[in-house]
Amino acid sequence: MQIKVTCRGGSRDGHIQECSSFPFSIGRAASNTLVFDAVADPQVSARHCEIIEQDGALFVNDLKSRNGTHLNGTRIEASARLHDGSVIRLGTTGPELHISIPAEAPEEHALTIACVSGSLAGKSFAFGREPITIGRLPESTIALDPVRDRFASGRHCELYFEDGQCWVRDTGSKHGTLLNGQKIQGAAPIVENSVLRLGNRGPEFVITLGGTNGTLRTLDSTLEKTIASPGPLKELNAPTNLRGSRGVHGTLEELGFSSLLMVLDMEKKSGELVLTQENARARLLLRKGRVTGASASGADVPAEAATGSETVYWVLSWTQGQFVFTQGDIDDEDTIKAPTTSLLMEGARRLDERRDQAAE
Repeated sequence: MQIKVTCRGGSRDGHIQECSSFPFSIGRAASNTLVFDAVADPQVSARHCEIIEQDGALFVNDLKSRNGTHLNGTRIEASARLHDGSVIRLGTTGPELHISIPAEAPEEHALTIACVSGSLAGKSFAFGREPITIGRLPESTIALDPVRDRFASGRHCELYFEDGQCWVRDTGSKHGTLLNGQKIQGAAPIVENSVLRLGNRGPEFVITLGGTNGTLRTLDSTLEKTIASPGPLKELNAPTNLRGSRGVHGTLEELGFSSLLMVLDMEKKSGELVLTQENARARLLLRKGRVTGASASGADVPAEAATGSETVYWVLSWTQGQFVFTQGDIDDEDTIKAPTTSLLMEGARRLDERRDQAAE
């Protein structure tokens, strides 16, 4: 197995080092595989940590460093598993190591878990048939932040394959595990583009069967598994500047806004997304899955959320409402340039910030 380690910050900022033999040791001592400067990098210990390979997987081990080893923002006690995109930080404010692991050919029953909200928003992880644990404990396969993801339990749930079928099982979490808007009891089967949420207010994930190179099913078949009756959405006028349109509809209680955006982004859909509450209406335009414009109107709309990215950030706080997505070509000029993952990550950061302020 070969990995690429990219340094960010400290004396080795910008340095890229590839490795195919392990252990890969990191620290200030000259005997390490990756050596940091003894003066410029005071957060780094002489032998700080190491990357090892075990049973085809990669792990980072802290070597009793003075300032600790952090993985994706969480300090590890001894060892934690690495995945493509993992970020190791040496000490509390020391340099970071960004880990790249080349993707292998997808297994027959591989799956991809895309994080759409919470501390890992914007990240995707591809897996084979091995059991996958999700929670705030550092040893979890997908380790969540213990502060930002406080509605997730230490060992919240696990995914596993049995007789060719993928299942999710709640492992005694405090706030429960929801699959496509329904709280599960024991285990439940995973279908294509299932939406997994940890508690009513916890992080959300979209699960795609078939790995990163697998074929996604159509958005229409995905949403049909979760949408409710259209209700007042029948009365919406046809959108302007939209050609070749056809649409789907649903409720945010059953398919959260962040999950909906991630599904549209993964399937590269173009069209108009209209979301409504009693006294608010938001309109988003998408081209090949990316939000290119947004606006909001109604008595409940804050002035700062009337247009642009601020509309998206505001709608991310909605937990109730209805949506209609009408597929077609968009002629409007782009007013939002950020990719979907960046919008979701910034929106999640703002939500966390507001919740922390409310708790004080």
